Amino acid sequence: MKKRKLKMINNYTITLAGGGMKGSFQIGAVKRLIEQFGQPEMISGCSAGALNGALISSGQFDELESLWLSLNEKNTLFPDFTFGMVQGLLFERSLKSNQKLISTIDTLLNWQLMKNTATTFLGVYSEVESGESKSFTNRNIDETLFKESLLASASIQPVYPATKVGSVWCGDGGYRNVIPVKELTELKDYEKIDKHFIIAAGILENTKYNYKNGNIFSDFLRVVDILFDEVTQNDLKKGNEKYWQKDSKYVLIAPEIQMIETTESNNSKIRDNITYGYSIAKNIVG
Repeated sequence: MKKRKLKMINNYTITLAGGGMKGSFQIGAVKRLIEQFGQPEMISGCSAGALNGALISSGQFDELESLWLSLNEKNTLFPDFTFGMVQGLLFERSLKSNQKLISTIDTLLNWQLMKNTATTFLGVYSEVESGESKSFTNRNIDETLFKESLLASASIQPVYPATKVGSVWCGDGGYRNVIPVKELTELKDYEKIDKHFIIAAGILENTKYNYKNGNIFSDFLRVVDILFDEVTQNDLKKGNEKYWQKDSKYVLIAPEIQMIETTESNNSKIRDNITYGYSIAKNIVG
């Protein structure tokens, strides 16, 4: 990638795309942005990007980085498929319990920091029954509703069950909105922002899949990846048409190599992907 230098900016915002374990790329990228420009004014995120964005917004980047560095096959937020996961599948609504995700949000996210932070956070989730995309922020919301919304945004179905936000069944925001840029641009004071960094989780082109060596579980994950990639590319296309080609405010940071898969919890690959994200961001911002 050709290195480019950005002039020092007064304030900036970040949008973090969804992507499961691919979201580890964002940790390295955001780390470089914070080193260069300080804490962002606003952050939006979807799915894993919402979880990342919430903890970055509350000023808990170090705790977030430590969380990602601790993940492995036995300690993961986005589990891979195994044969045991499908036992009794006809009688269940999900393949895995979301208890690990619930406990992570409950114990790691400091609500007092989130409520009082100067950084505005916006996340998105999808209503299961209506199919509509909904957004939420850390302003004018109580702790319970915020954590319910964040859990819903990160709950990839059918790996995890749908979860209630208030009285409505909801799930992963990526089904409708992988890159929540539009919602962020509609927030108060957005026009004062100097730069808007959009940080993807996966590569922005079609990936290859070896069907011959796959199985029913990897085939299903392949379908999920294709669907999420399609939403991502549509989001980017719409963004390019409406905003980014006309406004130098927008800067895209994305991997050029796929270091890890959506539900792959290999600790070595996670660490490599974090380092890779830092390197890509450094090439862009200096």
